[in-house]
Amino acid sequence: MTLIEIVIVVVIIAIGASGLSFSLGALTRTHLKSAAAKLSAASRYAYNRAIIRGKTVRISFNVPGNEFSIEEAHGSVTLARADDERRTMADEEGQEVVAADPWQAAASRIDEALKPSLGGSPFAPLKGTDGSALKRYQKVSLGRRVQLVRLIVAHRPEPLEEGSGAVHFFPGGMGEHAVIHLSDGSSSVFSLEIFPLTGRTRVYPEAYEPRHLLGDPEDPEYGEVDE
Repeated sequence: MTLIEIVIVVVIIAIGASGLSFSLGALTRTHLKSAAAKLSAASRYAYNRAIIRGKTVRISFNVPGNEFSIEEAHGSVTLARADDERRTMADEEGQEVVAADPWQAAASRIDEALKPSLGGSPFAPLKGTDGSALKRYQKVSLGRRVQLVRLIVAHRPEPLEEGSGAVHFFPGGMGEHAVIHLSDGSSSVFSLEIFPLTGRTRVYPEAYEPRHLLGDPEDPEYGEVDE
């Protein structure tokens, strides 16, 4: 083979490799876009259901995790910051309590006045008109290889990167301002921002971090949940 032939072969191989890399990257972005679309639809549904039913609804998931569920509160809800010392009692699944029934919280304080507690979680799976759980809203997969890797939300002073998380929507037409990061295990990250007044979302093809969501930089103890 002449030097020119060798150069041509190398160029062809390089073009083929770059084309394959581009195709895989496009496929990855497709998976992330599809997962973001599922969460966007879930956000709008949860927001509307909270208004129509007059109940607090949440999208819950584990971080990291590939699934999410939509749940509904069977009573009124008190939302506490993640660093609230009263979050000492666990819910039925053994996870820390963020949202609690205020009546249960009051009862627990009467029973154990010296032990700070929020009581149990009031959330349960969505139910149909016949009272049975709606399975299509439970453990909804985000798709192949896609993972929820980070949650930025007002009731947490720091982003959640491991553990159970949730985004809440309230009966009065108000939700939590939140940002969810999605990853395919590589360097690609998509961000889904959920707006509190409408339940609508915006997708960013990057790891978007709205610093104001985490609190006032001049007052580390303050966050949107305090409003």
